[in-house]
Amino acid sequence: MNELRLLDCIKTQGWIRETEAALICGMSQYMVGQVSRRLAVRGEIFRDRPFGNAGFFLRLKAAGADRIDGRSGKDVIVPQSWRHDALAIQTLGYLSYWLGCGFETESAIRHSGKTSKIPDGNIIDDETHYPLEQEFSRKSGPNLRKQSIEIAKLAATGIDCFVAYPYPACFCGGVDHELRQINSLRPYCSHSAATHIKLVRCHFASHLAFLNMQATRFELLELPEVNQISAAPESAHHSQQARHFDRLRWENQEVRQAGEPHKVLARLFLDGAEIMNCVFVESDSVDEAHYMANSSYGTEYCRDENLPFADFVKQQQQAILENEEGELRMLSMSEQRAASLGLS
Repeated sequence: MNELRLLDCIKTQGWIRETEAALICGMSQYMVGQVSRRLAVRGEIFRDRPFGNAGFFLRLKAAGADRIDGRSGKDVIVPQSWRHDALAIQTLGYLSYWLGCGFETESAIRHSGKTSKIPDGNIIDDETHYPLEQEFSRKSGPNLRKQSIEIAKLAATGIDCFVAYPYPACFCGGVDHELRQINSLRPYCSHSAATHIKLVRCHFASHLAFLNMQATRFELLELPEVNQISAAPESAHHSQQARHFDRLRWENQEVRQAGEPHKVLARLFLDGAEIMNCVFVESDSVDEAHYMANSSYGTEYCRDENLPFADFVKQQQQAILENEEGELRMLSMSEQRAASLGLS
């Protein structure tokens, strides 16, 4: 029975690490290790360590697929984004235990044939599904706002929504996901919607634990400062103190070369020091779109084929400017709160 349970798990997920397979199958990690070794010896699964000390990853072989009417995973490659998927399953396992509910992973949702917007997982209580969005890498400004709007709309209907992220930033690539999420959600949440948004800190004890995706504990939080989310607009004086647009400045350099598409090399400065650069490339055919390439925000393509290149550059730069300003504002607020509490 344990063998069939594990084989079904691998079939649904495509690939799975033993750590997360234990959560999905409801078995101990020791038992999953025993069963997976037995299946590997019999030639029913691949049991590999493509990421060193991160543990064993499992895929189906033809013999194992035949037992459960599945497909061989010989051509399945564990993606570089495996940490995001693994952390999402760990978070789902924690939430389901804490709340006394079941859960389904993103792969399980896709396996069921659903074609609409798919979250990173669902907490299931009776017939109600509560979505989880698992943050991991730094999502670009437009994509982050789109996600926040969707979460706020769903939360406004009374459905609890969970947003999880690795924590603390010093061990997890230096990105403060908590500040980014709070800052992004605030403009779109009414007071009632905010009460249905839950934050989940996925704690890591070290950078090595983060690389091997071994979270040490999880912390469930309410969206902070709910009373301020729907508050009246700030006074002009307070707004001037709280906003930081004057500290940020773009510098653009146009590049035009024969046979090459028109480019704009842009640099963003904070207090006179460069903090970011990106490249904007104009479409040179009807089949290609304008796009922006940036190490922090990724690649953003123009979705409006009629939008002039100059307007595309302005829109993307404004989106980044607002996001960076928001992080500065949230950081300032955090420092003020810490100071008021006498914290360093």
